[in-house]
Amino acid sequence: FQTVIVNSAADFKNVYFASKELNASQGVIQEFISGNEYTVTVLVGKHNWVMLGTACDYKKQFENDQGLNTFGLGSVSPAPIVHDQTVEIINNVVEILRREFDYQGPLSCQFIVDSNNRLWLLEHNARVCDPEFQSMAELVDASLALEQCCKGDYIEQPTIQNKRAVTIGLIHQDWPAAQPD
Repeated sequence: FQTVIVNSAADFKNVYFASKELNASQGVIQEFISGNEYTVTVLVGKHNWVMLGTACDYKKQFENDQGLNTFGLGSVSPAPIVHDQTVEIINNVVEILRREFDYQGPLSCQFIVDSNNRLWLLEHNARVCDPEFQSMAELVDASLALEQCCKGDYIEQPTIQNKRAVTIGLIHQDWPAAQPD
């Protein structure tokens, strides 16, 4: 899967025909949104859902495509910015997942707040996201909530410490080529 930024009708045609040539079965075209991105990880149970934390992930500095938020080498929790409508959107996502799939388990929702303070749901994953959850896990003990979720009980909101956590990943400059055989 590759992300391609389309700036013109000609770019769109090139991507469209390239996907046909590669026998791509599907694709997503979305508007480019610039802003502050964050992840919210929740635990969806049979009766309720609880928030396990928020975080922002960060990539390496000094690359040509500098920026704060993309798949990262580290993360900070809690996220410095969380929009007021976040819980409302998560409620909607959880309702749909429960109704359509009887879903229970972890759910990570990625959001972005644009320059006009509009909230966008970028994606949601039925898993915890790395490295965001690594820093969140430092601030919350989710073991009781996980146990309650697995048993189908009402999930008690875990206490989230009022601190900050940071994770940092160190990767060799030649990774993945430097991987041992």
